[in-house]
Amino acid sequence: SGTVTILDDDGEPPPAELPVLVMRQDFGWPSGNIEVIEGGDPVTVWFELRDFDQVEDEGTGMLTTSDADVSFRVITQDGSAAFGADYEGIDIEVTIPEGAFHVSLDIAIYDDDQEVGGAIFEVQIAALISQDNATLSVESNSVSVTILDNDAPPAELPEISARGSNTKKSKKKKRQNTKKRS
Repeated sequence: SGTVTILDDDGEPPPAELPVLVMRQDFGWPSGNIEVIEGGDPVTVWFELRDFDQVEDEGTGMLTTSDADVSFRVITQDGSAAFGADYEGIDIEVTIPEGAFHVSLDIAIYDDDQEVGGAIFEVQIAALISQDNATLSVESNSVSVTILDNDAPPAELPEISARGSNTKKSKKKKRQNTKKRS
């Protein structure tokens, strides 16, 4: 929970009648970090319209609608993950239709044969195209995605002694050979 401060380009609060566009990691949950396993299900991010004049218990605005389409540009940014190799890079226009309060977007996560640990990329609302229909949250406009590795580390090979095996069988043979010599 927390407080979201919304300011327009002039540093002033937007007109109260405009809904605020926010990005969520899951429907109804705050922005943050999403963890996914490579080669698994796609990452789903949500874009919602909120009315911050009507605040919910958690300090977030109530879901609301717009009386016109709300269009915006969504992009991905590489971190340690690379688009095309680790995930489906995007740079697209997304629209929440008039009368709707949310829309979701799926981003494919690719599988590879390399053990790299957690690779990270970010999904961002890059620009609000229909600025007369909504305002953009300055605090909830991106989500970080960590791709968890599904590749097992290479198996360690057992150590092999140059002198032979240390099994019970070989020890028994050594004792027998020693007895025969005496």
